[in-house]
Amino acid sequence: MKSSYWERMGRVVIRKAFSYKSDRLCTALAKTVMMLLYSGIKQKSSDVNCNVSGEEFMSSILTSASSGDERRQVERKPLRVRVRVALAGKPEMEVRSVDVSTGGMSLVVDVNLAPATPCNLSFTLLLPDGSMHKVQVAATVAHCTYSGQRSGFVIGLQFKGASEELKALLQRYMKG
Repeated sequence: MKSSYWERMGRVVIRKAFSYKSDRLCTALAKTVMMLLYSGIKQKSSDVNCNVSGEEFMSSILTSASSGDERRQVERKPLRVRVRVALAGKPEMEVRSVDVSTGGMSLVVDVNLAPATPCNLSFTLLLPDGSMHKVQVAATVAHCTYSGQRSGFVIGLQFKGASEELKALLQRYMKG
């Protein structure tokens, strides 16, 4: 028996849907697509309380980039260092970094942090010339998404009140 269009597209959508950030999905519609995969029945978006149709959902999933670059406003460079994170009223935690830019950085943490959560960061930045610089900067959580691949929550942080000296150090790191 030949697969229907919806069955073929459903398989593609489900495979791609789980590789994207959860904030890009309408959970109810994703569940409906799962039903479509097995039942082959079209269901209107009004049936699942979502403001996009199945066709629009599939189209957006199939044509959007999977890198998450739509959130980024500046270039990032990989940075793999230990970072100390201090949250108000909580014990300091040591986490690992993913990347950095002149405006922020990404970290992998064990806890889900809400957007707008303020924190203080401390880490050592090794520049291309071999010099090491201790960095301390305030930041705010921009987003937080669980990553099974990284075994933790990936948080995007925006630096707040970064000094001109820190910005210059980060620019030197980015160029090297």
